[in-house]
Amino acid sequence: IKVPEDFGIIGFDNIINCLYTNPKLTSIDQPLEEMGKKAVELLIERIKNPDKKIEKVIFDVELIIRDSVK
Repeated sequence: IKVPEDFGIIGFDNIINCLYTNPKLTSIDQPLEEMGKKAVELLIERIKNPDKKIEKVIFDVELIIRDSVK
């Protein structure tokens, strides 16, 4: 079985190791800093108001295409 000729592989989190695999790993990149800031903000709001309705937050992600997909 050959990558990417027979099938593609996609990782998640776009860690630095994606660049050091052979072939280089395609990955989903997430806005980790923005996600962390929002998590802290929501936690503080929750501490101040325990009855506050749970908020669902969706962040944009980016597909970083490398050699592991065609």
